[in-house]
Amino acid sequence: MMLRERTFALITFRKTGWLRFLGHLDVVRAFDRAIRRAKLPVAYSQGFSPHTLLSFAMPLPVGIAGENELAGLELAVEWDPRAVYKSLSRQLPPELGIVGVQMLQKSKRSIFADLAAADYRADFAGVDTQALAQAVRALQAEPEWVVHRTTKSKDVDLDLKTRVHGLKALEGA
Repeated sequence: MMLRERTFALITFRKTGWLRFLGHLDVVRAFDRAIRRAKLPVAYSQGFSPHTLLSFAMPLPVGIAGENELAGLELAVEWDPRAVYKSLSRQLPPELGIVGVQMLQKSKRSIFADLAAADYRADFAGVDTQALAQAVRALQAEPEWVVHRTTKSKDVDLDLKTRVHGLKALEGA
């Protein structure tokens, strides 16, 4: 069975300022409303209660700001990415603003199925940068970084060191 190509708008957005205190479901609701107000030609799910086919790569924890977060919006027709950018930018506040839009053709169910890695940066105000650099070196010298996770069905030990591709302390960044 051949899957049809689907048109996605890959939206890069920011969540900053006071809006960093929005929860993920609030961000989803804000995007859904902005998409409806922008009158974008979106694809909808099938069934009794159709909803916009909108997905997010990774939800940010409450209180954490993000400058390059990803959302995927399936469109019913191919559209100009600049038009999607302009339409959505007018409907969202600057603290939940659109950084960029890129159009993709995919046949997979999820636009983020091929997402393999992400970059993170943490700012530590009031922390001695030399002490932080020393702590990073000590952490890197450890053979493993085991975190214990308890789920409903099992207990799992994860070695995070195998999943981190780079870690460094930046001076004055």
